[in-house]
Amino acid sequence: MKSGFKLIVAVTVLILTVALVFSEFREYMDLMVEQKIPAKKKLFAESNHFHQQAKKTNAEKPTLQQRLPQIIGIGSKKCGTGAFRQFLSFHSQIKCTKIDETHYFDEKYSKGVDFYKEFMPWTKANEITFEKTPKYIVTKEVPQRIIQTYTKEGIPTPKFVWVVCDPVHRAFSDFTQAKRNTDDPNKSILVGNYENFDEYLTAALAKINAFAPLSGNVYDFYEQIEWLYEDRELRFLLRGVYSYYFQQWLKFFPLEDFVIVKGDDLVVNPGKVMVEAQQKLGLNVEIKSKHFAYVPEKGLYCVKIDSNRNSCLGEGKGNTRNLVNGTVVQSGLSDDAKRKLEEFYRPFMKHFRQLI
Repeated sequence: MKSGFKLIVAVTVLILTVALVFSEFREYMDLMVEQKIPAKKKLFAESNHFHQQAKKTNAEKPTLQQRLPQIIGIGSKKCGTGAFRQFLSFHSQIKCTKIDETHYFDEKYSKGVDFYKEFMPWTKANEITFEKTPKYIVTKEVPQRIIQTYTKEGIPTPKFVWVVCDPVHRAFSDFTQAKRNTDDPNKSILVGNYENFDEYLTAALAKINAFAPLSGNVYDFYEQIEWLYEDRELRFLLRGVYSYYFQQWLKFFPLEDFVIVKGDDLVVNPGKVMVEAQQKLGLNVEIKSKHFAYVPEKGLYCVKIDSNRNSCLGEGKGNTRNLVNGTVVQSGLSDDAKRKLEEFYRPFMKHFRQLI
């Protein structure tokens, strides 16, 4: 009996103790909840305030983006595309790509548009991005690729700047540059077999006449030009057949999308050429004749920074063409080579003038 009574008492005490502990635990939890909920709400409130302030701060900053270029220089090689880029870069609205030539639409298109944008400067909404790659004009896939890219981005296609020059001077300058860079194996293959331009020209014209003789009808020649272009030696001449390449681009873009700059005039009177180019591109005219100075040591005009400093093109630019008494002079080009080239290009230049 006694042992049973003791068991009942022990159980009762245990129950009362558990009840007391549970009651105190509930009071403790209620107190914690009362203390923590306001703190939690305050934390959320502070966090939300921080994000709202961040949004407000970001909205107040100028919107900088790496935009696709609104102006693209498409050619032509050795006609002054580098000079035009440098001169235009002094305009307050213009921002040029981080490298001189991106070669995206001709060689690196498979890398995607995000890769292309990495070469673009960070610009505000009122600024204009300019890129140039002279090889674009002679690469048949480029026009369609530009349309596809800009359509996917949901923005208008760009304006195009095409610097053209006397194709005779262009061919000679192109060959001379390659001859000067014979340490480059790709270029030495093209010119290493020829002592000079005259020797090259004789061989190149003979090859062209053998496979695509000029019959007076330029369209017959155009049918063969893509095939001829596969011969890399002939490209020094074929890049100057402007009419063929331009008619290909006009299949995709209207004439008003092109600003054609005369490269020879850019050498003689850069101020006048740049004023006209700015007007055609819809820019405020900021770059004028007063901003250029003739530098005798270079034989060319440079941009005047101040009374004591000029900004000139780098070494290797303008080495084959100089300005003498207001005339572009091509040093090293023989009269015989000039005559042959003028005869070769004559029908194509006639057609080109009709197109523009």
